[in-house]
Amino acid sequence: MTMRRPMRWTLAVIALAVCPLRLAAAVDSSQGWITGLVTDETDAMISGAKVELLSSRVQVLQTVVTGDSGRFTFGNLSPGTYRIRVTATAFKPILTRGFRIVAGKKAGFYFTLETSSKPEVFFTPPGETKILVPPAAPPN
Repeated sequence: MTMRRPMRWTLAVIALAVCPLRLAAAVDSSQGWITGLVTDETDAMISGAKVELLSSRVQVLQTVVTGDSGRFTFGNLSPGTYRIRVTATAFKPILTRGFRIVAGKKAGFYFTLETSSKPEVFFTPPGETKILVPPAAPPN
């Protein structure tokens, strides 16, 4: 009989240790996450891209900047409809359509940014307005 008591205490201690883990999992399962990667047309990671999480009405909710790996994450999101806008210097911006985040799920995005064809300033003669010249086409 003395063998059973230590076993009961051991099971009780294990059960108490596991309860907080189950509670934490229950809290996390009510939220959603977004992870993603931003690259250019050659599949090179884009560092310093601004990634904005927007409401369905295009209001900025959160902003992150990609690191050297081109990756980004938005966590602890309430279920609902969101959009993402990605901008980076010398690239065309991207704005997604609305998408749903579901509790306990992770959404993954892979963005490929195209180089921008915006005009660049070539030179400004003294006392005159800026002369804009489109960038040269890449060599074939």
